[in-house]
Amino acid sequence: MGPGTRSRSGEDLELATRASFGGWRGVYDPRPTVRHDHGRRTPDSVRSLDRSYDIGRGAYYLRSALLGGAGILALKHWYWNMWFRRYRGIRRLSREALGAAYWLAAFARHRVPEPLFPRS
Repeated sequence: MGPGTRSRSGEDLELATRASFGGWRGVYDPRPTVRHDHGRRTPDSVRSLDRSYDIGRGAYYLRSALLGGAGILALKHWYWNMWFRRYRGIRRLSREALGAAYWLAAFARHRVPEPLFPRS
């Protein structure tokens, strides 16, 4: 997952989920402000970035559902996330489905040997 792969992104979500399942705890603190310049200057480049995020999110959800201890929770989160974002339309969902298909094809080719989240 991530830049240079067909899923294009999603590695940050995967890392946070692995950390959470590994026992790490997060804290919400609204005070920090983070600014990140992706270097996108045109509307087309911003749309391309959004497409990449959609594809990566789909790969992340399917990987979490099939390999991780998250299982049905990942699918439920994906469903509710799509329900709340339904105003963005079928394009976003289709790109997420494409990301899931990319990940599934890569998994079938390479047979990832270990679960995403080790079960205790």
